[in-house]
Amino acid sequence: MDNFDEDLVFSDNETKFEDNEIHVRKQNRKGRKWLTTVENIPDSFDITKLMTALKKELCCNGTIVTDASGKRVMQMQGDHGKKIQEKLQEIFPAYKILFFGN
Repeated sequence: MDNFDEDLVFSDNETKFEDNEIHVRKQNRKGRKWLTTVENIPDSFDITKLMTALKKELCCNGTIVTDASGKRVMQMQGDHGKKIQEKLQEIFPAYKILFFGN
């Protein structure tokens, strides 16, 4: 598995996960580089197909990593938070999609 950069993710104390919530975060990497992460996607959903479709649609690179607690997290290069939020709202209409970032 890939190493997961814990500095890039807000702690659960800052943003507590609730049922039916997916968190999208936009974070500054270095300089003008951005990283967009998506957390709390349901385990029953095929995250690999979702990642492939989003990478193709957004023309960016990305990977799926596992954090220390065993949760799967999608990391995508670039500032795609709002676009990903809109797409996830179409795919998961029963879920609340929360966006963190500016």
